[in-house]
Amino acid sequence: MFELKTLYSRRDIHEQVGGSLQSYLPTVEGQVVCACLRTDTNPDAPEIILVGSGPIIQQSADALLSQRSVIPVFLRREAAKWEFVGHFRVDRASDDSDERTEYGRRAEWDRPPALVLHMSRITP
Repeated sequence: MFELKTLYSRRDIHEQVGGSLQSYLPTVEGQVVCACLRTDTNPDAPEIILVGSGPIIQQSADALLSQRSVIPVFLRREAAKWEFVGHFRVDRASDDSDERTEYGRRAEWDRPPALVLHMSRITP
């Protein structure tokens, strides 16, 4: 489906897995189908995903936590170009205040993320 270290557009990704062209955790029928992460807002990606606030973001994070399935993960490398970096699944989620504050500071967020998702790479 996707080749490691290959760049894709969001349209290419969408055509393969579906979901939103804008969301960083696009869903199809309540299931997260991939993660598209910017390293300026997620500097420890793909191993760490910072979850912001808002109902759609929270729903997507909750879906990813509950489905526990493997998803393809992409990192933005330049405008409209996303590198496939592998398949990952959630190991655990943390709402620990100190951890959220530290990761939020590292990402230069104005406030701590609502949740920190710890991801594990799954060898194909």
